[in-house]
Amino acid sequence: TSFIAADRVLASSRPADPNWLLKAQQLQLKQAQQVLLNSMVFAGNKMLLTSVKAVSKQYPLRGKLLVTLKGQAHAQSLHSPRSGELWVEPALLSKLNIKQGDNLELGNRLFKVSGIINEIPDASFSVFTQGPSLIINIDDLASTGLILPGSRVTYRYLFAGKADRIAEYSAWLTPKVNDTMRWYDIKSRQSPLAKALNRAERFLKLASMLGIVLACIAVSVAARRYGQRHESTVAVIKALGFTKNLVTKIYISHWLILSLLSFIVGISIGALLLYVGIDAMASLTVKFTLKDLLAPMITALITGVISVFAFCLIPMINLLNIKALQVIRQHSNNQEKVKLQLVIVTLALLS
Repeated sequence: TSFIAADRVLASSRPADPNWLLKAQQLQLKQAQQVLLNSMVFAGNKMLLTSVKAVSKQYPLRGKLLVTLKGQAHAQSLHSPRSGELWVEPALLSKLNIKQGDNLELGNRLFKVSGIINEIPDASFSVFTQGPSLIINIDDLASTGLILPGSRVTYRYLFAGKADRIAEYSAWLTPKVNDTMRWYDIKSRQSPLAKALNRAERFLKLASMLGIVLACIAVSVAARRYGQRHESTVAVIKALGFTKNLVTKIYISHWLILSLLSFIVGISIGALLLYVGIDAMASLTVKFTLKDLLAPMITALITGVISVFAFCLIPMINLLNIKALQVIRQHSNNQEKVKLQLVIVTLALLS
């Protein structure tokens, strides 16, 4: 979301309906505004076409706008320039042969170059961007006189907040958006970044599914091998007088204890890897809550339970149904329920 500086963006060639912004305020969504246009700037006898971005004091809602102010050695995260000042990209200074602290003429106003832009969160990836960018305070835009009848202007309204509030606002706003507007998030935006994110998400989901399938196959093979190894043991103890209920309790207990230990070890390793991953990306992501950390663990636990029951149930039933005469016959009846096992495995994979 830092690449669009918000969770959701409304882009339009005209100002948005104030009622739309009021609705977002009622849902306690954070808001910011941008006005984008191209204009010439003048420094003495030199001029240059630039991309002008007028932003409100809340911008950006996601990501960081890094600016180096005069007299400072390092860039810092800021929001918008003060009235009468502007921030520029380094290319603009070199092309106009000016330095930080000089004045630039933009429209009807003179602005002081108070900062150098190091990073813009929602910078355009287009190769057709016209000139270096500069940022002014949105309150100064009217006094420049840049917006005239026929001007090509883009108004952007940025929104950020809790996922459920964003979803509620999106459901309310989408029917009202016409063909001259765009209501998008980072995934729906038609850009190389959005396409790369969508491809990466599909790849990760496919890789996760393949990992689960391989784990289920391993469980199935191990369970069948376990049952085959213990057929003689079950037959012998039944021949010695053990009842089926007692044998069932012994092996079900063994099965549940082994499954529980597997869950504990697997989820512990997964939680450790999750913690390491989150810690490594702490500066790039929003703060995770306990709910965010528990969700993947619960998913893993449910997946494990389904895998254990779906892929171990038939081998376990076959094992418990071994007759005492199996010691003599040395013949397994596992083949009789192969079709049933295939059905259960298929249903488990689909789930």
